[in-house]
Order: sequence, then C-alpha cells, then structure tokens
Amino acid sequence: MTSTTTYEPDDTALLIVDPYNDFMSKGGKYYERTKETAEAVGFYDNMRKLIPVVREAPIQIIIVPHHRWRETDYKGWNHVNPSQLHANQAQGFAAGTWGGEFNPEFGPRDGDLVVLEQAPYVPAGVSCRITVLPPPGTQRGHEC
Repeated sequence: MTSTTTYEPDDTALLIVDPYNDFMSKGGKYYERTKETAEAVGFYDNMRKLIPVVREAPIQIIIVPHHRWRETDYKGWNHVNPSQLHANQAQGFAAGTWGGEFNPEFGPRDGDLVVLEQAPYVPAGVSCRITVLPPPGTQRGHEC
C-alpha cells in the first residue's frame, strides 16, 4: 500500500541553509569540497526547479545562515578547540567579503524569512533562541 502525505502551504516551509557564496558559488572557499556531491545528486539543478515552485505555491522560504566569521569571534577565549581554531583560520563566510554574501541565485528574496546568525559555536548546554527577521512590510519576526 502506498501512502501519500500532504502538507498545507500555511504549515510548510522550505529551509535553505547557508546559501553563501563560499558554499554555492564557483570560487567560494568551500565550493570545490561540495562540488562532487552536489553534482552527483543534482543539487543545483534541483534547487533551480524547487525554489520557483515553492514560491509559486506560495510556501514560506526561510533562510538559515551559518555565523559569518569576524575577527572578534574568538578574542578573549581561553579554550579554543581544534575545530574552532580551524574555523578561525579558514575565515569561512567572512562578514564583509564576497564569500560571506548570499548567493544571488539561492539567497533571500522579498517575503523570505531570514534567521539571525548566532554566536559562533555556542557551548553545549547553552540554550539559544532563534530569531527570524520579519518579511518586508510586516511588523514582527518570529522566535522559537
């Protein structure tokens, strides 16, 4: 027996995670690392098909960006673990750089919600509140 699940557009969203140039654009710091897998599964072609259909539905699109590197990220930290050290050296998605900008094809458009970036590598046990910026023309965002 085949089961089909349907979802109402008002109760559904497409989350687009890290649509930064460093990931999704040729010349980005992480593009070559992801290219083989992205091509193997047709990621970019599928995103080019999916996003317009979702917008037409209309289903809410939520952009979920990773923290953009800043020079002050680890200033004053007494204990920086190896992955944090690497992130600091790599300067991925650096604020104020091309790599830290949203990819023009897959980044936010009018009406999309954008989650605010959180502090880098929040320690285990620390609760984070996720804040979503309000879409243009509205008064409030969302917190979860």
